[in-house]
Amino acid sequence: MTDRPFRFNRRASLRGRSQTLGSSDHLTGNGINSRSSSRNSSYQNFFPPEDMNDLEAGRSSSFIQNGNGTEYEQTYSSKFGLKRFQPKLGFLWCWLFLRRTSSALSNWSVFVFLRNVRVIRIAIATLACLVGFLFIFSFGIQLEFRKEKNGVYFQLEWRDLNENLEDSLGPWIFGVVADLDKNSRVSKTESNQTDVWKSYFKRGKLTRMEESSYVVDWLDRAEGVEILTKISEDGRGMELSDLCRFQNRTLAPDDRTGIIYEIVNPLGGINGITGAPYAATRYVLPDGNGNEVKGFKGEWMTVKDGFLYVGSHGRERTDAKNGTHIESYNPMWIKRIDSRGNIEHIDWSENYNAVRKAVGASFPGYLENEAVLWSSRRRSWIFLPRRWSLEPYDDEKNEFRGWNKVIVCDESFSNIRMVNLDMELEEEKGFSSARFVPGSKETLICALRTIEHEEKKAYATYMTIFSIESGNVVLPDTLIGNQKYEGIEFLAESL
Repeated sequence: MTDRPFRFNRRASLRGRSQTLGSSDHLTGNGINSRSSSRNSSYQNFFPPEDMNDLEAGRSSSFIQNGNGTEYEQTYSSKFGLKRFQPKLGFLWCWLFLRRTSSALSNWSVFVFLRNVRVIRIAIATLACLVGFLFIFSFGIQLEFRKEKNGVYFQLEWRDLNENLEDSLGPWIFGVVADLDKNSRVSKTESNQTDVWKSYFKRGKLTRMEESSYVVDWLDRAEGVEILTKISEDGRGMELSDLCRFQNRTLAPDDRTGIIYEIVNPLGGINGITGAPYAATRYVLPDGNGNEVKGFKGEWMTVKDGFLYVGSHGRERTDAKNGTHIESYNPMWIKRIDSRGNIEHIDWSENYNAVRKAVGASFPGYLENEAVLWSSRRRSWIFLPRRWSLEPYDDEKNEFRGWNKVIVCDESFSNIRMVNLDMELEEEKGFSSARFVPGSKETLICALRTIEHEEKKAYATYMTIFSIESGNVVLPDTLIGNQKYEGIEFLAESL
């Protein structure tokens, strides 16, 4: 099963198990039902198609019923552009603005020159349109179009695309975030407040040297900047397990509460930016199909075709000592969040199982995935497993089941291959997060490898860079610190 189960057709019965949860810009709202399908994104066309039965690659289509019962068909999403501008304008407003401008300029020209009115109006309208489109394409837009029962809806969203550093030469500022597990609770001796949980957000600078090697310089001392929350589930909270830029925000999922936090002001304290980073709640993800009380155990995030994908580890939830006793399939679901904050719940068990089968780890064996990337250049999913085992799950043995291979899957999960990395297999170390290195055209991956011994309270995290094509390592394991950092993201180009 993939996230695009069929080609859209009005007469087709909508297949695939999914449910959708609407949300505001902050906390999620009332639950809503959804039947949806999506296609690959291509950003070649600006205007929506006239025939909704002939959607080309790059357009997504879904029927969604919102909280008040109004059903609408979301039929198109596309984006272009460069960076650093984010007001929101309606498509109709832009059109009226261009018309009014061209009319005013033509009237002024007629008054001054007393020439042919029609010719002057056509010339000025053409010039105004060209200037308008050049302005739009220079700063970047995202157009959303949907057909409702009571009419057609357009939204033109101008967005900052600075998170795409693909063409940057560096050096780059990156951040890592910690999952402290039970140690995340702040003791009363550390703080005057009660019921406070913490994580660490640490920034560094990655520089590419002339000999194609990389050097890391840390911008924060010790563990990093402390970020806090008072939100918890069963006495635990702020256990941040990944870091990802989406819609010009730096987001991190808490794998205990299901909350996705935004790290606000992520560059605060460096590059001359004042203030300190802090965490603000943005989304709440329930477990499984979205109807569970428990929070979703989000372990990885990646952006695909304008959507934020959030996944768990992709292994059945089993008894801690008996890995053949399945308690729940909820970790086999993923969440997909669109630019408007709508949350869709998708059963990804077929995809996870296809990956496991390809590497010989079918149940009761398993893979635990905490680092998953979408490569837009390859149109492929890339899995960097934290754990790999041919034996059933066991809580203690799981700490020694690290892996040193990467799995590359095509979009339909029908063609799956392994890439052997030129690094020693250290069973204590497993991948906990990964991002493409800017400027590498998605050929180099910067990854975190983590050691975790919970009973001994022994932790360590290393950073490495390797080629996804050859498996060659260009930055050997570099110690970040004796904490369990489980998220990494590139934030900006260093000044």
